[in-house]
Amino acid sequence: MDAMVQDKFVLRRAPHHLLTAGFKVQPLKIHTILDTSAESYGYQGVLVRAIEAFSDMNVVAPPMIDAMKVEAERRVAAGQFQMALSYVYITANKPE
Repeated sequence: MDAMVQDKFVLRRAPHHLLTAGFKVQPLKIHTILDTSAESYGYQGVLVRAIEAFSDMNVVAPPMIDAMKVEAERRVAAGQFQMALSYVYITANKPE
């Protein structure tokens, strides 16, 4: 996580920063979706990108990279791929 995320606590601090800036802040909301296809963001934007990052950073040896790609493709083809993605958002407005 440290290699991929610049500030893993940004959402914890966001409500305080918005309040300090004069915004009226609603509670954090979480929206979760389940991706199951090869065209999905979960597959292309998260799984495939992570495998490529592991390869680029030499975190995982090439034979394992190849095996992870094959397994990812197998799971999609078999209808067994699932990736839950959670999005957090804040609604805030600035009183006049």
